[in-house]
Amino acid sequence: MIRLVQALVLLGCALLSLNFVGSDPADLVFVGAGGLIFLLSPATPFFNGIHPLARLAITLVIAFYAISCMAGWRSISFVFYFVSGLLFAMSAFWATRYDDRLPIGLALFGGFIILNALLLAIWSVDIWPESVFFDLFRDGRFMGPPGDPNMTGLMASFGIYFFLDRAVRPGLAKLQIAITYAGLGGSLLILLVSGSRSAWAAAAAGLIVYVLVARRSFNMRLVGMGFAMVVGVMVVSMGMFSQSSNVEDVSERFRTIMVQDNSAEQERFGFLYTRAALAVAADHPLGIGPGMTPMYTGISSVDGDPIGAHNSYAEVITENGWFMAALLFTLLSVTWFRTYRLAQFDCFFNDTSCRTIVAGLTSTAVFGMGHDLLAWRVGWVFPVLGILAAFSFHYRSRVEAPRVLSA
Repeated sequence: MIRLVQALVLLGCALLSLNFVGSDPADLVFVGAGGLIFLLSPATPFFNGIHPLARLAITLVIAFYAISCMAGWRSISFVFYFVSGLLFAMSAFWATRYDDRLPIGLALFGGFIILNALLLAIWSVDIWPESVFFDLFRDGRFMGPPGDPNMTGLMASFGIYFFLDRAVRPGLAKLQIAITYAGLGGSLLILLVSGSRSAWAAAAAGLIVYVLVARRSFNMRLVGMGFAMVVGVMVVSMGMFSQSSNVEDVSERFRTIMVQDNSAEQERFGFLYTRAALAVAADHPLGIGPGMTPMYTGISSVDGDPIGAHNSYAEVITENGWFMAALLFTLLSVTWFRTYRLAQFDCFFNDTSCRTIVAGLTSTAVFGMGHDLLAWRVGWVFPVLGILAAFSFHYRSRVEAPRVLSA
């Protein structure tokens, strides 16, 4: 039974970025895995094995979330997203307790690359089931498995850190090297064609942090190969899609960072949605309820779709209250610093290094400045892995050491 649950966790991780219209398959997998975990180990939801203060913080976050649900009318789907995220966290915690070698990272990021390849293969032979899936390309941008180019770009940035970390380590067999570089090149390509400016900025921030903690693992030959790969991927992406109406010119997308040609772009760069949400938050210290921001701001897109805060920090403050926001931001900030220290010791959480985790946390934090992440499981990946690693008793002596060794 234990092996079955572990297999379900890996399956959920592999499918985590896949989104059908109105349903995330990974959510359903984690619901099933969570039910089995409750039967096998009823104490697991208490997260025994991580620091008591972290457990208390998680408990209070859940409590404040419940208060926000009672303070305002709530969107049931958003409550389900939150519960599913907790089930993902509980499943990862339970599975890794039984097997420190469980390849969660490979399932997450290898699964992401495989899903992209499969979706592109189905689309390329003109059998794309539009009645079931979203458009794979829209407005010149690659939507990817999440059905959203921004979340696709964010997940691609995570893949870059994971595969880069494997590439800089010696002792890989030839097949492993080929797979690693294929994953790295694929992640770079997906990041570019997503056209997500937020993901580009987030990827750059995370990469800077990764290089800072892993600088001694690099050599000039590897740096040169990496630079050549980035240039090669950019050239190939522009060549592949220059004659296609499906993907916008990447250089044109870069240009819009400096110059916004339409009112919708100007509103985003002017933080109109964020300012409107914060104005609502000022009057509702307990929150207005999950998913309720558009109901209070009254802002919608040209298609009539409601628009949220477009900022994860503003979203949490507005919908879940001041107290939960302060607690959650403190928890994640402490997690970042503790994981950074573990990264300097080059510790691993299962098959994912703390170098990768701290880079992913950085990327998530920067990306959250321009997008709402609570309803997207992609946004939960590194906060969950970071908290489990940073507050694990297994690493307590290192993270609380008076002096940290250099990488």
